[in-house]
Amino acid sequence: MQLQVMDKITFQHLADKFVQGKTNKSENILLKEYYRKLSINGNIEISKEKEESIRTSILHEIRNRIHEENVRLNHRNATKSTKNIFFRTGVAAIIVLGILLVGSVFYHQLDISRNNLAYDMDFPPGKEKAILTMSNGEKINLLDLKEGDVLDIEGGKITKSAEGQVIYNASSNTDDLSDRYNSISTPVGGKYQVILPDGSKVWLNSSSEIEYPIAFSSDERKVKLKGEAYFEVESDLKRPFSVESEGQVVTVHGTHFNINSYSEEGAIKTTLVEGSISVKNTLTNDSKLLIPGNQSAIYRDSLAVYEVSVDESIAWKDGYFLFNETDLKSIMRQIERWYGVEVEYESIPDVEFFGKISRSSTLSRVLKLMEQTSDVNFVVKGDKISCENLGQK
Repeated sequence: MQLQVMDKITFQHLADKFVQGKTNKSENILLKEYYRKLSINGNIEISKEKEESIRTSILHEIRNRIHEENVRLNHRNATKSTKNIFFRTGVAAIIVLGILLVGSVFYHQLDISRNNLAYDMDFPPGKEKAILTMSNGEKINLLDLKEGDVLDIEGGKITKSAEGQVIYNASSNTDDLSDRYNSISTPVGGKYQVILPDGSKVWLNSSSEIEYPIAFSSDERKVKLKGEAYFEVESDLKRPFSVESEGQVVTVHGTHFNINSYSEEGAIKTTLVEGSISVKNTLTNDSKLLIPGNQSAIYRDSLAVYEVSVDESIAWKDGYFLFNETDLKSIMRQIERWYGVEVEYESIPDVEFFGKISRSSTLSRVLKLMEQTSDVNFVVKGDKISCENLGQK
């Protein structure tokens, strides 16, 4: 079988398109088939040197497109520093084919050139699970609720919908219950969606908790958040909605936004998708108004606002890990929370990644994809993950 020059040109053209998110299903299949021939077909009539040259050329072309796009985005935000990512022949410190790797499109076709993948055991992805803690201290495992179940609780009822949401219906909306709080918390490896008494929707990421009153008062709607959550707030001009997390308060009337307040991240980041919100640093009382595409970041006594692509901040809600010049330590913190493992951070090298990987993948699949596109090698022993940088050997 001959590898025609036109195939390479077509591949590079389609690679440009997939970086821009414009490839369709048939084009993805074509990309997969070309890479399969290039990577694993032992009968392909092409020398190792030529194969390596073509692969390097393709990776170089994709890298240029990604870099050009990042330069364009970063020019819109002069305060954000840009860090170039290096490429090596045949190995990139980037998941350049991450989009196509989703759903194992390329997973089984990857040329596994290393046999030193050390996995003592594997871990499944997280799933829908959470605990409801009532104002009286009673705890309810929401995993035990089945579709259509209705549970009578103080101040109302909760129902499990066909979509897996817990819908809270308050029987009273008086101020008598506004100072009594319920909470829903997700463990490591958990996520959950709840519809609050006012109809607002909340998606909780792993290791997160939302606290809300049994019934909102007549003049305001206040909730408290630990960890990360995505909000779609019902509009109510008479009752502003506010989210309090350690170090900040976000006030809205009706909008869509994400708050990441994990203490280990070092900053509280709020990303606005739709509408408008104000963010206040409770330490300094400094406040900023955000418009869609803005992200605020609070670092103790500072409050900054950046223009960002919102997709990276809300990818978790849609079932993906999405990396855009994301450093490996940050990625490993996400992996810790989703798979319930422990990472030895002193072993993590200074490497950044691009790419999109399904959160329904097993831990081993995620790690192997990163190994195949970088010089890092992961070792999993029990529930602990360490890493070594092969490029430094």
